[in-house]
Amino acid sequence: MKILDEKGRLFGVINIIDLAVVALLLLVIGVLGYKTVGSKLNIAPNAGTKELIVTVECLSRPEAVAKAFKKGDQLLSLTNTVNAYIESVSYKPAIEEVKKEDGSYIIATKPISKDILITIKMTVDAGSAITKLGSQDIAIAKQFVVKTKNADVPGIIRDVVEK
Repeated sequence: MKILDEKGRLFGVINIIDLAVVALLLLVIGVLGYKTVGSKLNIAPNAGTKELIVTVECLSRPEAVAKAFKKGDQLLSLTNTVNAYIESVSYKPAIEEVKKEDGSYIIATKPISKDILITIKMTVDAGSAITKLGSQDIAIAKQFVVKTKNADVPGIIRDVVEK
């Protein structure tokens, strides 16, 4: 018995091109399966969770935005709630550099804008190499969107403390 017969079939059973298509299809299904199911597998199964206190600074926002955040508000990631709650909100007048006529700069306050400081208490996965809350990375100097049902504001993470 030949490996390829006169009709181009492997062992007289299946065409080589059909076999290649089936193999490619199985490869694509395997990759898609790994990306959907494999990424959800927990690498450190019994690592548990850890509690963090994260401080986010949101610069030069309208005062109404600052007032929209309240202690106890639950955060959202995309459209889902996450295990994170606002601990405190404070704000002060925003400042900016203003160039004078002589070319020097002065620091001036913006009367209608506020710099907001939001402290968030969150519970995250302790077994992950990168700390995440929903779809966002948690690390000092990273951009972070503080999103609740009432408001959504981008900021910069200024401090992360593990409790």
